[in-house]
Amino acid sequence: MNMDKEFTSFETTPSRALPAIEKSLKHYFLGLASRISTVRRDLGLTQGEMATMAKTSLSTYRKIETGDSTVTAETLYRVVMILEERSKREILKA
Repeated sequence: MNMDKEFTSFETTPSRALPAIEKSLKHYFLGLASRISTVRRDLGLTQGEMATMAKTSLSTYRKIETGDSTVTAETLYRVVMILEERSKREILKA
């Protein structure tokens, strides 16, 4: 087995797949952003209120709602958990 040929093939395959992966991730983040925005508005919260609750800046929060994939997973997780908890409270009120 020619190891050089295997490594060469392995190294070039991911770079050819990157555009498709990037497109898929962008689509995912845009869908997530749309859902987060919709849930926030349904709960009657402003972007500023969400930023404060998530302990992040307003500009970072806005990046979440525009599908910017540079937001940290930790920040995104906090936002999703806040929305989930608030949604549960609204359901229990009804």
